[in-house]
Order: sequence, then structure tokens, then C-alpha cells
Amino acid sequence: MKMNFKARLAAVLGIVAVGAASLVGVSTAEANAANIQNARTIFAQPTDTTSATTTTAAIDNSRNGTSSLTIHKYAADSANPAQGQPGTGAQIGDPSTLGKPLQGVQFRVTRVDSKSGTPIDLATNAGWDAIRELNGMPVATAVSTVKAAPYVLGSSSVVTTDVQGVASLANQNFGLYLVEEIAPGNNNITAPVQPFLVTLPLGNGTSWNYDVHVYPKNTLGKEITKVVSEPVATANGPQVTWTIDSPIPASASYNKAQVVDQLDPRLTYVDGTVQVAVIDAGGTRNALSAGDFTANISGQTLTVDLTSSGLSKMVSGGRLVIDFGTIVSGAGAIPNTATSYINNSAFELSPTDPNNPDNPNPSVPVVFMGTLKIVKVDAKNNALALSGAQFGIYPSDFDAANNTNAIGTYTTDAQGNIVAILYIGQSDINGNTPASRTFFVKELQAPVGYVLDPTVRSIILDTTNTVNQPVVLNITNEQEFIPGLPLTGSQGTVLMIVVGTLLVASGVGFAMYGKRRKTAANAQPEE
Repeated sequence: MKMNFKARLAAVLGIVAVGAASLVGVSTAEANAANIQNARTIFAQPTDTTSATTTTAAIDNSRNGTSSLTIHKYAADSANPAQGQPGTGAQIGDPSTLGKPLQGVQFRVTRVDSKSGTPIDLATNAGWDAIRELNGMPVATAVSTVKAAPYVLGSSSVVTTDVQGVASLANQNFGLYLVEEIAPGNNNITAPVQPFLVTLPLGNGTSWNYDVHVYPKNTLGKEITKVVSEPVATANGPQVTWTIDSPIPASASYNKAQVVDQLDPRLTYVDGTVQVAVIDAGGTRNALSAGDFTANISGQTLTVDLTSSGLSKMVSGGRLVIDFGTIVSGAGAIPNTATSYINNSAFELSPTDPNNPDNPNPSVPVVFMGTLKIVKVDAKNNALALSGAQFGIYPSDFDAANNTNAIGTYTTDAQGNIVAILYIGQSDINGNTPASRTFFVKELQAPVGYVLDPTVRSIILDTTNTVNQPVVLNITNEQEFIPGLPLTGSQGTVLMIVVGTLLVASGVGFAMYGKRRKTAANAQPEE
């Protein structure tokens, strides 16, 4: 059934403003408890005053005690704004158009029992008369009115929305009910829905609705996010910095703020790198001091907790930002998830498909690394590994030629090897992954006794180049030849004999040539 009332969804409060009250528009002589009719149903909105519509049908008192209130909780977004179409109290046939349902939101539903000792029983004319004054009031005023004397609030029930965002309260007596959102669950709700009033039953001008459905919406703040920096070369390997940005839900105070990061096995936390800051809604950043938080690592789990001094610096509706560093010791796609716990809310960042960690939720940061192996050997004897050769790895050919912006410098070990784990890229906001990356390798220092090879070599790495499947670059060096060094062994002896023989032969030749010249000169006749 439908009722003739407005239900404007406020953009900030995200609420379907349900009827503030229903009022009798006729005297008791015109209607009785068994046949109430011509009743005037009031409706209210968060920013407007209440108004009324006359319902001419009689109330079916056999439904007293079997009425129900069903709350459907959704998130507002650009496609489904909090400012929506008027509600009617009837169930919407296709909820798929309403947006994302919110699970775990708690509502407290309280019956308004009496006014000045008069029971508010909407199965009677007296009950309708008791709430007549609410007609024309702003919603906030009407709520404040029923929460103060001479009104008396009765028993309450707390309901929690399920996975479909639905919470139901069945088998209710006719009456006026106050509905309040009291807990957001694991949802980053920027502000709770404004409290509202609803009558059971609810009229639409021609009939009565005994099973009322309301569709409040909330505007959600930004979800938890995480980004990763490009790595920097360190003595322990490439180091990346992760930044966790968690929403701070709306609250007057905070008793818990914790962020838990389950590190991938290929990531090693760097002690002392945690930094924490609180950013307010205006963007002002307040860096917390060492006494405002603790950081503990247990296995691969990093836990950051705010202390009492840190909790006092939390800002409602702001952001909690945590930075820390890790050493990357493996290659491939390396996702990193995190969960923040603030008061009773939990915000989780995790892959949607645990069976496919290389294709995560786009919001989960994934760093992609590849492996390059350089093998350095003697040019004439490839079995002879050369240690001590130094190489630079660069992002461009220009940088390699000019020795600028080196990604890192590496030295061959005793086996003549370098294993470099290099940053290929990270997933973008849409979850797209980088295909590959080109690197440029240049020898900076040759092994002792060998000639430097200044050739710039390019290689391409992709995410398939794990530690067990690296790109292998084989580079040889020629041994230096230094003439000043003495020659030893049989080859040296032979060479010396040959050189000596040549010298002797040369001496004999010069002697014979000189003797012939002298003989020829003596034999010429005198003139």
C-alpha cells in the first residue's frame, strides 16, 4: 500500500524522513476505538516541518500487535544520491537501483509510551489526540519533544542490518516509534541518520499501511586506501614505503585505533620506520610523536596502536595515515593488505579473490618486481668466475651514458653473480598492471686485472621474471696485457732466444757490411 507523504533523502544525513506522527482529524464522536477513520497522517523531513494528509479509511484493529517496521539501509553515491525520490512506506520492488546495501548498521527503535500519563495507543482516538501537537514541527523539534517530559519513552529494541542492508521489527503494537541509528558497523559513515518518528500504522489518504518500509541512506566517507612508493636501493635490498590511509568514523571520542598489516612473505619490515599522522577534514596534517603510538611486528604481522595520548588527537571525520618501510626480497606481483579498527568499526583492504592474489581488488596496492641476474666470467675461460666487478643499473640509456639517476650499483660475488630485484611498477587505480619495464646496465669497475667493458646493455623485465626465472645477462672481460711484466715459462724462454739470435745476426751483418766498404775503398786506383 502507499501513503501520501514526502520522503526526501537529505544529502548529508542520508535519511528517508518517515512520518513524524499521525493525528486524528475528527472528534471522538465521529470515530471510535473500533473504527477510527478520517485520521490525519503527518509526515516529516529532516529539514522541513511536518504536514498532514487525511486518511478516510478505517483502521483494522485486528492488526494491532502484528504490524512491522522494516529498515532498508543503503549507501549514497553519485548514481544513488542521499537526496532521492519521496518514499511511501511501501516496499520497493527492485532494490538494485538503490545502491550498495550496508550490513551491520544498528538502529534502536523505541516506542513513545505516554504523554502526561496518557498511554499513546494508536488503536484509540486518545492515542492520536496525545500526539496532535507534533503536527507542523520540524523533525528535530518533534524528536526533541517526544524525548522530554511530559512524554515518556517506553521499551526499546535494537536491530542490525543483514547482508542485504535489511533490519526488521515484527509483531509491533500500534503506536508512535522513535528510530535512531546508533552504530555504523564496518561502514565509514560520515554521520548517522537523523533520528525520526514513524507511526504504526501509516496512512496514505485512502488506506493504512501496517507493514512500513523505510529506506534511509548514508553518505560514506573515503574507504581505507594504501599506496606504495618506488623502491630505493639499500645495503639490504630494495626498500619501498607503504602508506595506509584510513577513515576516522564520526564519533565524540575514541577508545581504540589500531591498524594491522599482514605482510607478504617477500616483504620484511624495517624497524623504526613507522610514522603516524592525523589529517582533519580540512586537510591539516598533525604528525604524532613517538609516545602517541606503538608499533610491533610478530612474524609477518605489523600492528600499530594509538596510545591514550594519540587517541586524544583523533579528529572526527578525519583520516589516520600510517607510513612504514619494507625490504623486498622476492619478485612477481606482491599485494599488501591492511585492516584498521577504530572504536567498533573495522575497515578492511583485501583482495576480492583469495584464490587469485595476482588479480586483486583495484584498491589493494600491488608492487610488481622482476629479477635480473648478471653473470661475470673470463672471456677466454667461461668457467672462471670474476668477482669484484661493479655495475650500475639505470632507468634510461641517457642516464647510463652519463652515469646519472642510477637505480642502484651492484658488485659481483665470489661466483661472479649479481641478483638484482628491480621495480617494474604498481597497479593503478583501476587495477591495471604494468606489462614490463626496460633497464640499462653498464659496467662501472672491472675485476682486478681485467679490461673495463663500457658497453651499455638494455634488458626487459616483466612480472614472470621471478627469482627462479630471472633474465640472465652474461658479460665477459678480457684480461689486461702489461708489457712491463717479466715473462716466465717455456714460451718466454723461446721468445728470448729468438730475440737474442736476431740481435746477434744483426751484429754480424753490420760487421760484414763495414768490411766490404773498407775493402772497396782501398782497391780504387790513384789518379
